Amino acid sequence: MIDHGRWLLLASAGMSYTGEGDILPSQQKHWIPLGAVTLGYHLMDRFTLQGQVYAHGAPYRGSVMSPLVHTGVPVTVSAHYRLSAKHVLSFGFQEKLNYGASPDFGIFIGLDLASAPSADRIDGS
Repeated sequence: MIDHGRWLLLASAGMSYTGEGDILPSQQKHWIPLGAVTLGYHLMDRFTLQGQVYAHGAPYRGSVMSPLVHTGVPVTVSAHYRLSAKHVLSFGFQEKLNYGASPDFGIFIGLDLASAPSADRIDGS
C-alpha cells in the first residue's frame, strides 16, 4: 500500500486453493491465480473515491458452462465517507469487463465499524 498525500495505491496478488468438490470434480482447478490494483483519491478529509480492477483465473476447465471456464475481471468504482474515527460508509458499483464470466453488474452499500482512516493520515500531518 502506498498512501501519499491525497493519493492511495494498493496492489495484491495471490493464489486461491480449492479442495476436492462434489461438482464437476474432474474439471475443477485447485489453484486459481488472483490479483487486484486499487487507486484512490482523498477528495476531502472525509471523502475518498476509489477504482479497482480485480482478476481471477477460471475455476474449472472444459465445461460447456461459460461462467465456469472464463477469467473474471470486475471493475469497481466506489466512494467512502468517514462518518467518525471508526466508521466509514461505502457505496459503489461493480461491472465485469469480460463477457461470459458471470452476472456482470452489482451495486453495494456498506458500513465499516472499525477501520476508518484518521484525518491526519489523509492530509499527511
